[in-house]
Amino acid sequence: MDSKAFGEELAAIVKGAIAEAVPPLKAEVERLEKRLKAVEAEIRAGHKRLTELEAKHD
Repeated sequence: MDSKAFGEELAAIVKGAIAEAVPPLKAEVERLEKRLKAVEAEIRAGHKRLTELEAKHD
């Protein structure tokens, strides 16, 4: 068995698998980052509103 040829073939297989797996994962991370930003904005808006309401009752 030619270990160098085997290693090169195995490396090509692994690189191909990674190339297929990464784009969907990257898209999911981007989707989650957008959702996180939206949730953070909702929390900030809610906190601001709560602070305004509390100030009226002081």
